[in-house]
Amino acid sequence: MTNKSSDSNLVLTSFKKAGNLKAKQGDLIEIDRTIYSHWALYIGRGEVVHVACENLDDGATKAYIVKCRLVDLAGPGLVRVNNKYVAAKRRGLVSLKSRTVINNALSMVGQRVHFNWMNKNSEHYVTGWKYGVSWSDQSTMAKQAMTIFSSSMTGKMDDSVHTELSRSIKSLLRCKVSNPVTSQKSVTPQRNS
Repeated sequence: MTNKSSDSNLVLTSFKKAGNLKAKQGDLIEIDRTIYSHWALYIGRGEVVHVACENLDDGATKAYIVKCRLVDLAGPGLVRVNNKYVAAKRRGLVSLKSRTVINNALSMVGQRVHFNWMNKNSEHYVTGWKYGVSWSDQSTMAKQAMTIFSSSMTGKMDDSVHTELSRSIKSLLRCKVSNPVTSQKSVTPQRNS
């Protein structure tokens, strides 16, 4: 593993419109969705790879890995580069080489994958591509919060929390979440044998 981060890389920049973002190939892009962050991997020329759920309305557990333009994915939302260097450092990890990170993501484009808010969300995918180890700080915080409010949580918490979060997010946004797989023009999922 290479690409040790300098102290200047540990400072997060503020969120901005996707068209104004200065990202480098292999950067993790955090997209502010108000009540959670969606994550993508910047591959260059304004494009990203990310996990797109089939239908969040139904508590989706299946998604596709898609490539699209960052401005299309972010829409009016704000974005920033967040390579999670501090979280990686705490775990004793350094980023893989940029070319490897991009290849990790591109090799999955078009594949149908498992999705779960708690143990396999967009943050898990991008950290896995960049560091070779998957994690999600936002799901860890959600699990901790859920545990505080309910002492009866068991090992089956991930699936039930995933379903409840799906319902809650839909309710909070008060709108139907469009199918990201069919709404992104550059996406044509392919079945892999």
